[in-house]
Amino acid sequence: MLFNSYPFIFFYLPIVIMGFFFLVKEGATKLHSGQAARIFLVLASLVFYAYWDYRFLPLLLASVLFNYSIGSKIVEIKSKRLFAFGVSLNLLLLCFFKYFSFVITTLNRFLPIDLPEISVVLPLGISFFTFTQIAFLVDAYKSKAEKSDLFSYGLFVTIF
Repeated sequence: MLFNSYPFIFFYLPIVIMGFFFLVKEGATKLHSGQAARIFLVLASLVFYAYWDYRFLPLLLASVLFNYSIGSKIVEIKSKRLFAFGVSLNLLLLCFFKYFSFVITTLNRFLPIDLPEISVVLPLGISFFTFTQIAFLVDAYKSKAEKSDLFSYGLFVTIF
């Protein structure tokens, strides 16, 4: 679904806007004002992402959970090793999806080997959500990020 498509403009976006404002209004009188609206926006963003290809949704969710956990731990203990581990794993994931097929094809072309070529589909927005999360890890390491709840972090990464 593209941002300028009719389904987005006339179906998805109005439902998300109405749902968000309904939940903010309902949550204004409760103790956790806005939490339901944040959860709704995270779920709406995940639906938006899954609309392209639902098979990559677990990858996005695993990435969000991993980086939230690592970032939260970095905020607590300021570990350089944990920071390097988190950034490295993010970059390895990105490199795998972006360059794996290219590397195999290049090796087969220039070396006397015949590695099986595996077609790796590039997940939508992988560079965006990977670099967003690396930026969070950097901010956590530099003590510029405050500890937040999982849904606020998930919204930060996945907002459509």
